[in-house]
Parts: sequence; structure tokens; C-alpha cells
Amino acid sequence: MGYVVSYLAVRGKMPEVVFSELGVTPTGKREEVPEAPLLAARLPGDWLLLFCNQAGHRFIREPALERLSNAGEVVACEVNEREASSAMSAWSGGREGWALRFDSATDGGSLHTRGELPREVTSLLERLHEEQSLDPATAIFFDAPVEAFRAITGFRYDQDIAGAETRPFEVLDERGPREGMLGLKLTVEDEPDREAPGLESIRTAVDRMTPRGGPSFLVLEGRGEDYAQVAGGDGVYTAEWREYTGENFRHWVAGLPGVRGFGMVAIPTNGYRVTVRKNERLSAGHVKEILTAFAEGSPRPAEFAWRDISQRFTKSGQSE
Repeated sequence: MGYVVSYLAVRGKMPEVVFSELGVTPTGKREEVPEAPLLAARLPGDWLLLFCNQAGHRFIREPALERLSNAGEVVACEVNEREASSAMSAWSGGREGWALRFDSATDGGSLHTRGELPREVTSLLERLHEEQSLDPATAIFFDAPVEAFRAITGFRYDQDIAGAETRPFEVLDERGPREGMLGLKLTVEDEPDREAPGLESIRTAVDRMTPRGGPSFLVLEGRGEDYAQVAGGDGVYTAEWREYTGENFRHWVAGLPGVRGFGMVAIPTNGYRVTVRKNERLSAGHVKEILTAFAEGSPRPAEFAWRDISQRFTKSGQSE
């Protein structure tokens, strides 16, 4: 019957940021061949592919492309083999840079271009012109948008991803975040708040933290006014946990039991330093464990030594 698909590739943004901007959630389900309605895959060259088994998906319309290409690069393609039409566009800085479009039904079989094409695309069109002159009866230029997309990202909709794992496509859910994460809000320094983040988004945010320009601070809120927060980055962190009972709260800083010495250490952040006790210097794995427990509604993990610092904030805090 022929393919009817839309797809785009994004570079320069973390996957969880792309998923948040588009309002989708990775499900963890993987496919060798993209058969689900909406999927994602990694491509060579740090591109993130989003693949839709339908034409005209909202992801390849101007509002989504403008948003995705702000502080990133985006190339989008649409193919309808049943109608012999195809289109491709390239975006950056929130604007379209150039585009190709072929529609045998309305354009008389001609290719339309817009903007200044990059060299690899002009070379591609020169080759297709030669092929068309040798075979005038075939709609050679139907392939122009498809091949332009492949020239930039390495991906073609009807071929396997070169060098990919066995099941490279992950199914995405457009219905919203995974159940169980509702009611949470993730705030990362200098980034938009994310409502109902998934565990993978939370853990990835930790991995992205760095004192060298940030982000170096995040807060995970939920269950009323309770929250957990982390500062630091590049493998060195500190974590705190706050719980409310009525109008009063308890506030703890996490530490590692069994660490000898009571000296103080500095945790570098983006322009600042947070001073904590020696045993309160944590790894990425430690803070991910703490944030996961908070996200899942579990108590403070018992394997940590929790120092009550409630009185540091207000007289309404009550210490142990």
C-alpha cells in the first residue's frame, strides 16, 4: 500500500527536553521495525529521531518546529507514497532555513525549493537531475526530500538505521506522563519547570548537572509542599529532603554512614559553593537513589545518615 509517515530529527537538546516540549513520554517498549504510532531512536551524529506512522503529524507543523529548533537544530520530513508526495525542511534558531517539496499531483512532477540549500543538498539535486534526464517517465525527484534528510542525519524511512542495536526504536506515549509521576514537578536551574517528570528524566537531569556553567541545582516537588533538592554536579553532590506536617516541617541533609572525620567540604555549584560535612559529599548514584525514593512516595532511604537542619531555616521547624 505504500508508506505514509512523518519524521524529524533534533540535535542540540537532551532527549528528555525534547519529550517534555512535545508532551510525550518514553514507555520503555522497543521495536526492531517502527510499527507503533509514535517512536524515538538515536541516530549517528547526536541526532534524536521521532518517527510517526501518519502524515501531517503535529510534530512537523510550524509551531512544534519553531519550538524544537529554538536553541537546537531540527530537520523534518513527510512522505506519502500513495500520493507520490514528499517534503523536507531544516530549522535552527526557531526559524526555517531551507526546504524541499515534491507533489506529483499538484506540481506537475516538479521539485520546489525554498531558502539557501547546503552544499550536500545541491550536489544531491544535481545527481537527481542527471538521473531524471535518463529516465523522464519516473518521478525521480520524489526522492529529493527523503535523500536530503538522509544526507544530513543518515536516516531513510524505508531502511534500517546503520549500526543500530537490534531494537533501536522506543515507543512513545502521547497521552501524557507515566502514572505514578503525576503530582511531581522538577525544577532544574535555568530551565522550564517540568510537570509530572518520569524517573528517567529525573535521573538524566542529575547526570547533566555541572558547576561549570550549570545547571548545578534541581528541586523535585510533590506530596503537598514536600521536596527533595540536589546541588553540585560532575559526580560531586549534596542532597536535602524536606517534609511537612501541617504548618511545621523537618529538613534533613543526606550523609553517608561510616565516613570517618567531621571536617567540612565544599560542593562547587554554578558560581557558588555549598559547604557540608565530609560524609555529606555524595555521588550521582546516591542522589539518584534519594530522588527516586521521593518520586515514588517512599520514606527517606534508611541507608543514609540524615542530619536534621530544620532550625537553620525557621523557628517553626522542629528538630529531632
